[in-house]
Amino acid sequence: MQTTRIRLLAAMKRPFHQFLAVASLVAGLCAAVRLGAAERTAVVLQGNESPEQIQQAYTTAIQALVPELGFGPGRQTSLRRLEATVHHAARPGAEVERLACARAIAAALQGDAPAHAKFWLLQAVQFVGRAEVVPAEAGLLRDPDPTVREAARCALQHNPALEAAEALRAALRQATDPAWQAALALALGTRADAASVPLLVPLLQQPDPALVSAVLAALGNIGGSQAEAALAKAIKTVPESLRIAAVDAYLKCLDRGAQAGQTAAALDACRRLADQPGLPRPARLAALTGLLKYSGEAAAERVLEMIAGADADARAVALNFVPELGRAALKRLAAGLDQQPISTQALLLGMLADRGEKAALPVALRLAKQPDEATRRAGVSALGALGDASTVPVLVELLAAGGTIASTARDSLVRLNAPGVNQAVSSALRAQSAPALQATLVEVLESRNAAEAVPVLLELVAGEAPEPRRAAMRALGKLAQPEHLPAMARGLWRASSDSDREQAQAALAQVCARVQPPAHPSEPALALYQQANPDQRRLLLPVLGRLGGTNAFAVIRAALASTDAALVEAAIAALAFWPESDEAVEAQLVSLAQDADKPDERVAAVRAYIRIVTQPSGLSDLEKLKKLQRAMSLAERNDERNLVLAHAGELRHIETIRFLTAQLQQPALVTRAGHSLCDLARDQGFRNRYRAEFESAFNQVLAVAKDPALIDRAKRRLAELSGSR
Repeated sequence: MQTTRIRLLAAMKRPFHQFLAVASLVAGLCAAVRLGAAERTAVVLQGNESPEQIQQAYTTAIQALVPELGFGPGRQTSLRRLEATVHHAARPGAEVERLACARAIAAALQGDAPAHAKFWLLQAVQFVGRAEVVPAEAGLLRDPDPTVREAARCALQHNPALEAAEALRAALRQATDPAWQAALALALGTRADAASVPLLVPLLQQPDPALVSAVLAALGNIGGSQAEAALAKAIKTVPESLRIAAVDAYLKCLDRGAQAGQTAAALDACRRLADQPGLPRPARLAALTGLLKYSGEAAAERVLEMIAGADADARAVALNFVPELGRAALKRLAAGLDQQPISTQALLLGMLADRGEKAALPVALRLAKQPDEATRRAGVSALGALGDASTVPVLVELLAAGGTIASTARDSLVRLNAPGVNQAVSSALRAQSAPALQATLVEVLESRNAAEAVPVLLELVAGEAPEPRRAAMRALGKLAQPEHLPAMARGLWRASSDSDREQAQAALAQVCARVQPPAHPSEPALALYQQANPDQRRLLLPVLGRLGGTNAFAVIRAALASTDAALVEAAIAALAFWPESDEAVEAQLVSLAQDADKPDERVAAVRAYIRIVTQPSGLSDLEKLKKLQRAMSLAERNDERNLVLAHAGELRHIETIRFLTAQLQQPALVTRAGHSLCDLARDQGFRNRYRAEFESAFNQVLAVAKDPALIDRAKRRLAELSGSR
């Protein structure tokens, strides 16, 4: 319908097109006025006035507003008052005021008001006008000003009185200009005025395509047997360029009839239309869609029939219509899949799976065993949407078989949504012995958030195979509760590589974090630590470091005083994981960085200190910078010094610029210090505030830098500083 309207407007003659444009513009202005400040109504009544007094009040008010409804300085105020007045009169339960307001506006319209005032009055009267304003509106259909004529046509189009439709019909009988005839036809179509059909049908023979297009649209909107018959004939007689518009209007007619209970007639009409030779392809596709739409309970069978046929268009329409089928039709569609070719079954199965039609599960199971890979994949994928706990063994078997279908089987296991699936996957996991398959099933359970799987996962962490143990520890970090910590720790004791140990420690800390207040997250790990042997304690210290807390720090500090070198190393590593800025921890790390006997321990302490002091905290950038400067004084290697400089690039302070600039004298630090200066200068406000310091720093960078990327960045920063002068 919208496409037809656009074609109509594009083809209309220029004068009518122009006043339609003006009407649209003014309607926009009306909307803008409505959005303005609320204005008081021009009529104020005490509540005890007679109808005659109310009429006089509205007449006086409207007449006073008319001179201001132009384009002068008071126009907006007058428009707002007019708008407020008609809305007030149109309120429920104020019929006397509505009638008085409408009559007052009608009198003004029939007077000598200028064209622009009449336009605004015609806009306003649509809120209150009924039969009493029709003579005034109808009279303006002959106004010499095209904008007024169009406004009068719109007012009659929206006037609910039957007399308004008669006025439009009378105007159409007298009209000779095709553009004006088209506008009147659209108005009658919008009103769905059945009495105008005998007037509209002969206009289909006119040579003007814009007029014929408007009449087609109007008849489609009106509907009824007479309009339907005329449109059926027009499909064969209108020019080729209007054929699609005619079919669109005809189908709209049929739809109205079907809604009124004439479904069988609409179905027969769509069948005849689809079989009509020479019909444009879009029109035929629309007819085929209607054929399915009006098939009712037989829609599923007709979809299957069209898909199995040789008609490519019918097949495409049927496939696109599947999402429109109701639940009962979907069940019949699923029941009829057995009679279709395998390729058709695979295609429809995906659509049924998307709709969650469980009746298609047997088809999915059958296709999952087909030799053709694409067909098998379609079946396996559908099992994820349609399957239940009984489907798990099939999917696990496909997963175990490997190959390209295994990933689809894994995805389907994750997507299964039915009671008992998690238990079924857990049972399948317990029954497996292949480590790779065990690990994959663990990942499935983790993706499903299967808390029911915790017992079998705890069994796996105590096993010998590293791959399922690693996967089980990761999953338990997500699924286990603090009471599972002792059993979970077996996975940490058995970890054979640094990466596995670190992953296991992270998982244990993740579980401890689920402790309910007021208990501290470190409490389960501390209890485990007290029961652990020395080797196990060494492995648990990094867990305590990740959790933090006063009691955990006391245990770590005691470990630092131990004569066991491995325990001391683990304690330093634990402090490197400390979750927040902490003065006591920082002091301990400074002491270690200064006094530890082994260089590796001093390096680890410095790196841990840098990490902790740069954590998000309430410290100002200057306070953080001072801590980084302390780390710089503690660092024995350029690696740690450069790490300090990298973090300094995040601190917006004048002292940071000076600190970084001073490091440009050290060849091993030039590149990192220069890049951090460039990072600081990304903030335009900060860059402009300290323009002189930055210019000096970047000139020094260019004087000593060797790295091409740094030289390029420094030049661009200098250009930005110059350009912002």
